Amino acid sequence: MQVSEIRWFYRTQPVQVPESWDLSRRHLRLETLNHKFVKLNSFENRINPKELTKYCIRYAPRHVYASALKWLFPERVGRKCKANFAVPFAGDYAVDIDAYVFRRWNIQHDCLRHNGVCRQCVDLSKRMTVQLCEKM
Repeated sequence: MQVSEIRWFYRTQPVQVPESWDLSRRHLRLETLNHKFVKLNSFENRINPKELTKYCIRYAPRHVYASALKWLFPERVGRKCKANFAVPFAGDYAVDIDAYVFRRWNIQHDCLRHNGVCRQCVDLSKRMTVQLCEKM
């Protein structure tokens, strides 16, 4: 896909975001076609769907990422020197556990030989998620 095609898409299909998401409190980044990330949040410029559409037209991103959490200061998310002041106040934690994690942890699992999700996948993911939550 080329930049002109992506820009055309965002000009003709404005970004539709449910109001409950409250983009002004989300940490937002765009991934450009050359795999660079553009951070959209700044204190002076809280993002709304109309502004997000403008950024998408300008940067023609291959992906748009938004945090699952709502932040008191979303512009502080990411930088280690400011991260201690980026206070989350709402949202859900999302845990994504992929098959390569099973391989890395040397977990023997039949499902790795084919596509799909089995009961053992779900059980392993649940156990890893509980361990992660306990550590947090």
